[in-house]
Amino acid sequence: MIYIKINNSKHSVALVAVALILFLALISSASATLLTSPTTSKIILPSNNLPKVFGINPDFTFCPDFPRFFINPVSGNPGYTEPIYFMDKSVSTWPIKYWLWEIGDDTIYLGDGSVSLPKNPPAYTYSGPWINFIKVTLTVKDVYGSTSTVTKYVPLCHTNEYPN
Repeated sequence: MIYIKINNSKHSVALVAVALILFLALISSASATLLTSPTTSKIILPSNNLPKVFGINPDFTFCPDFPRFFINPVSGNPGYTEPIYFMDKSVSTWPIKYWLWEIGDDTIYLGDGSVSLPKNPPAYTYSGPWINFIKVTLTVKDVYGSTSTVTKYVPLCHTNEYPN
């Protein structure tokens, strides 16, 4: 439990208490108890209902952890990667409305969480010149227009195996 003690001064206690209870109810569905006496008031909040995060914390994972980058053994030129899957792990106080993925070679994917535009992009395969990693940036936007961005680098495992 978290206790907030407020010294009474006419209407300030009631206003602060109501504002705090409404705020917590909005962001975390928390319940609160207001105990009053002639000199002080206490607001008792169950700490397990308080929000763990305020704002947007974008995050994602990818699979496999070290995608293989196939090299053509005949020409020696790089070929392509095996499919890479990206999964959103973002946490937000408010519902997330959009996911903007920028992957490697200027591939851009915008998802809105619907069936036709899911939040995770389709499997990605890079083909092109020799590289050691793929840069991936995820920008998320909540229903109120706040945005936040995270960038990660997917390391590639070079191999001389070349699938038929």
